[in-house]
Amino acid sequence: MSFFLSGIVWLLLYLFAKGAEPYHPEEIVSGLSVLGFLCLGYMEMMFKICRGFSHTLVTDIYRMQSATWQQVTSQFAEGVGMDEMLRRRIATMEEGGLFTVTGNIMKLTPRGAVIGNLTLRFKSFLRLGAGG
Repeated sequence: MSFFLSGIVWLLLYLFAKGAEPYHPEEIVSGLSVLGFLCLGYMEMMFKICRGFSHTLVTDIYRMQSATWQQVTSQFAEGVGMDEMLRRRIATMEEGGLFTVTGNIMKLTPRGAVIGNLTLRFKSFLRLGAGG
């Protein structure tokens, strides 16, 4: 919502600054594109800081000064813990239709299988090793 509001404000300022001069669509598109890239960059940065697994792990260990494996897994994300974090992610992915959970068994849906296959192909294309 704030992106659209920012875009409207930018557009109004642009029109006000132009006054009676003719408008150029490429100026509008380039201005909105810059605004879009700034918003996307901000969102990506906030995602990495607030929800990124590795950043959360580093932040937790920093807060504890040093930590054992048990402390890290039980106190992950300021006390949420690894088990709860995985439960939340699994629930979100299940709600998204990527797999089903029956008892202790997780099975990919056709949609999940397509996404898994594409992800592996993309990682292979980029020559990425194991990991996220």
